[in-house]
Amino acid sequence: MSKLTEGLSKEEIKQVRTIFFRTFNIASCFNHVRQFGHGCAHALRKYIEWLYPGEENKEKRIEAMQRESVIYNITTFISTLGTGLFASMEKEAKENHEFDPSTINSIKVSIMGPASGIGDSLFWVTLRVMCASIAIPFALKGSILGAFIFIGTFDLIHYFCKYYLTFISYKAGSSFIAKAFKDGSLPAITRAATIMGLVMVGCMISSTVDVPLTLAFSAGDTEVSIANIFNDIIPGLLGLLLSLGVFKMLRKKVNPNLIIVLLFAVSLIGAAIGIF
Repeated sequence: MSKLTEGLSKEEIKQVRTIFFRTFNIASCFNHVRQFGHGCAHALRKYIEWLYPGEENKEKRIEAMQRESVIYNITTFISTLGTGLFASMEKEAKENHEFDPSTINSIKVSIMGPASGIGDSLFWVTLRVMCASIAIPFALKGSILGAFIFIGTFDLIHYFCKYYLTFISYKAGSSFIAKAFKDGSLPAITRAATIMGLVMVGCMISSTVDVPLTLAFSAGDTEVSIANIFNDIIPGLLGLLLSLGVFKMLRKKVNPNLIIVLLFAVSLIGAAIGIF
């Protein structure tokens, strides 16, 4: 365990452990606007208060909490991979005035997809099924041992991994950022992370947002679908336009719940009159 905490002060070790424990609540305030964003801010709140103590640093605490409250979604089994990394970057933002805090959110967006893909595959699809296959025969016989076996395998393994990931990502993040500043590669890394984040957002829109427009018109003996016209221009263009419209409303401070209700109402009306 000493190698895991090597180079960290006792107070810093305490703060990183606090991040680990608070990360278990990362999904407790999930919502469709910020997803795990508020949970991420909750996990880092004590650490941020430690970085910026006192009333004189109140504005800096607020800025850091706002950064950590933006949309964020990652497999909960490896959520400390992100929170440990973000904590180290918040520390760098405080200690190095040349560090651009917006890099934190760029990195946050860029790691969500790849990290979740790995986490889901390892824990949700593989480890959970393996541990359940061992525990289920006991549970089917009415033995409470089945529950203890599952808890003692799946839960303990995932808790162990989360704990180590907190320190590994925290230490790796600090050393990586320091090295990037030293060799001047941080601007390129920031730009690459921003591009990756935009690509991930684009992939998410393309795969999850659909506007099933059924309107069509006749051109001679041929029926032409309006949706196909848009898709011929750019595949998924209607979904992109809808996403941009929602984003525009959010930028204008329209209540997200009102936007959800509006989309729901338009969908119902459209389905009733045969548009969708």
